[in-house]
Amino acid sequence: MGKRSMIYGNKEKIIYPFVFVAFLVTIAVTIAGAASVPKGKVKPVGHFGGFIDAVDVIGNYAYIGQGQDLVILDIANPSSPVSVGRIMTKNLISGVKISGNYAYVASGDNGLVIIDVSNPSSPVLKGSYDTPGYASSIAISGSYAYVADDYSGLDIIDISNPSSPIFKGNYNTSGDARTVAISGNYAYLAAGDNGLLIVDISNPSSPILKGKCNTHGMELLGVL
Repeated sequence: MGKRSMIYGNKEKIIYPFVFVAFLVTIAVTIAGAASVPKGKVKPVGHFGGFIDAVDVIGNYAYIGQGQDLVILDIANPSSPVSVGRIMTKNLISGVKISGNYAYVASGDNGLVIIDVSNPSSPVLKGSYDTPGYASSIAISGSYAYVADDYSGLDIIDISNPSSPIFKGNYNTSGDARTVAISGNYAYLAAGDNGLLIVDISNPSSPILKGKCNTHGMELLGVL
């Protein structure tokens, strides 16, 4: 091997370790920089334990589904939420919406449960409607409750009299109805393998499919 080749070969042996060390230093600096980023916007300021699967917030109160219990928390001081009221339902609570003086609860096999929360320290059962499926999510618009009722689809319940809710209409999703959100005359349903369904609810007694988006997957988390 010539002298020129030996010189280049030695340079390569020197350069490669240098590049590797520089790469490690770059990674270390990047990690250190990331660790030094302020965490103020994501740092929790308060906590309330237990298995929580549903929440809605109105004013200084948070209404949470803790297992089978609807728990009302005073959150005037976010760093120290305080339980002020509690009432038990017959099944796990997977959805809760507050409208006026009432909490509307999706309570699994127990269907729709309506609770008077006008006195947060003493919630009282007002009425209920046993839906045919498994109530997993709920939305309120006007005098109607819209329940994502698993294999039964979308149930529409007239709640103008909270003590005596009345079935109004149903749209069979032919699959799992997981979560529901209402905007104007439309209900938006996360429907498992069926993706996103848009249902025209302008006539609550006769909802009809308006559009569909196949998400090529399973809609598990729902829509807002």
